Amino acid sequence: MDIGFFGAAKGVTGSCFLVAVGESRVLVDCGFFQGQGYCSDKNYQEFGFNPETIDAVVITHTHQDHIGRLPLLFNRKGKPTIYSTKPTRDLSQLILDDGYNIMVEESEKCGRDPLYRERDVEAVFSSWKGVSYRDPVEVAPGVTVTWHDAGHVLGSSFVVVEGDGKKVAFSGDIGSEGVPILHDTEALPQDLDMFMCESTYGDRLHDPPTDRLNKLRDAVIENHKKRGVLMIPAFSIERMQEVLFEMNIIVDSEGIDPGQVYLDSPLAISATRVYASYQEELELDIPQGFVDNDFFHFKGLHVTETVGESKGINNASQPKVILAGAGMMNAGRITHHLVRYLDDPNNTLLVIGYQAVGTLGRKIVEGQSPVKIFDYSVDVKAKIVRIDSYSGHADYDKLTRWVKDSTVKRIQLIHGDEEAMIAFQKHLLHQGVEEVSIPSEGDWITV
Repeated sequence: MDIGFFGAAKGVTGSCFLVAVGESRVLVDCGFFQGQGYCSDKNYQEFGFNPETIDAVVITHTHQDHIGRLPLLFNRKGKPTIYSTKPTRDLSQLILDDGYNIMVEESEKCGRDPLYRERDVEAVFSSWKGVSYRDPVEVAPGVTVTWHDAGHVLGSSFVVVEGDGKKVAFSGDIGSEGVPILHDTEALPQDLDMFMCESTYGDRLHDPPTDRLNKLRDAVIENHKKRGVLMIPAFSIERMQEVLFEMNIIVDSEGIDPGQVYLDSPLAISATRVYASYQEELELDIPQGFVDNDFFHFKGLHVTETVGESKGINNASQPKVILAGAGMMNAGRITHHLVRYLDDPNNTLLVIGYQAVGTLGRKIVEGQSPVKIFDYSVDVKAKIVRIDSYSGHADYDKLTRWVKDSTVKRIQLIHGDEEAMIAFQKHLLHQGVEEVSIPSEGDWITV
């Protein structure tokens, strides 16, 4: 078995790994390189392999940096069969449809041809098959893949690829601990020949997950007392559903009044419906004695799908809570609310996700004021509160325990900035793992 690295090598995004067994060619993920927009040169470069030779694509989960270049694969004459869990397939349709519209807008602004066409998105889903956890599937001659729950988002997986008598696992993204709506990450198999391990937080520890509900409750109560506006920007898939679930507990189980609450993100609204349709795949941490038929809805929640409904939030009385995308505040409806409410010291901005360098969210949490939003210069006078325990990725402590519970001796670090990878490499070697390597993009290894 030979494995090539064509993304997420010495970098976090662009997940794409090529597994070659005999004449079979199978990709694990095919994601966008994020951080510089759809028009970045990186996304326009050739894949580094011939798309026409790819027999199958195995998807770990639904995020853009794992699925975003699937339509480009078909645009470049590839015709693979795509495999993932059923929830991943359904969420990916939302992500790729939304991503196509954004990509077209961005390509017009930067004067480049779109990366792919709408028919390429349609071709992706015509070729996509849903699978179940723990059921081995022969995705190409001599290549069998099994999906295991990664606990990162609904339907997320780490995958075990078998061929040529070898067994290799690819982590995808591994979830943090104590996520209130997902199952814990499954154990790694004991007989792996090699493990491709994410290292996004290979140099960091998260706050205890028990802190998050308490801090969210405190923010809601304080905002109500001040009769202010509590803004919570969140990623539309997983993070938003976690907040909705915990708001449900605060409001319907504990009886706390937040004022009016608005879910103001069309993508999050659609994704929440997918989550609700797969409740058998979830593990909801429900308070004892609390009975509820809809864990993502609660008293006082308004769903604002249209632009007109979103604008109507401005006329609502205070206190009020606004849940809106995007998580890093660099796009989406949250930007309009920031323009209106960020300059008022009675209001609060609750930051619950990672803020990448250069994003509006990063500038705000680092204390910059004023900030430019659209053509406005906005003073940052609202109270800024951070909850770091909402992270969707495992920290180095969880990853270390997870790896050490297996018998794997050879590890390749992927999905991380090089600085985090080097720190995690030293840590794993100190913990007794025999071989920990950091591949570069374009590298090939033989297992």
